[in-house]
Amino acid sequence: ENSEILTEPQGYAEALAHLVLNAFLQTVLNSGVIYLRREYGLGKGRMDLYIESNGQVYPIEIKIKSHKSLPDDLAQIKDYMVICGAKEGWLVIFDAESKKSWDKKITWKTTQYEGSTIHLVGC
Repeated sequence: ENSEILTEPQGYAEALAHLVLNAFLQTVLNSGVIYLRREYGLGKGRMDLYIESNGQVYPIEIKIKSHKSLPDDLAQIKDYMVICGAKEGWLVIFDAESKKSWDKKITWKTTQYEGSTIHLVGC
């Protein structure tokens, strides 16, 4: 089953999620004024995606729903936001559970975390 690709512990488990989101955003943002950067190095680690438009930066961290805690994920995107001077960040969490309906997987919640706005997107 394809969901095993997303949940495989060895190797790069987030590869499929990166590919899907990257392909979608590249299609949507292909305007010449908005730039999509992949695996943007920030010294402490690597941010998954970075969108730049009109002098504003928008970091995106991609996760696979797992045992890791949401506070750790929020702290990670917050660190990236601080480093690149972003006012908002996105944490996109892919849910590979094949028995869960799409109505329960697709979510959007905006939260404040340590004074920053983070959009939590479930898919």
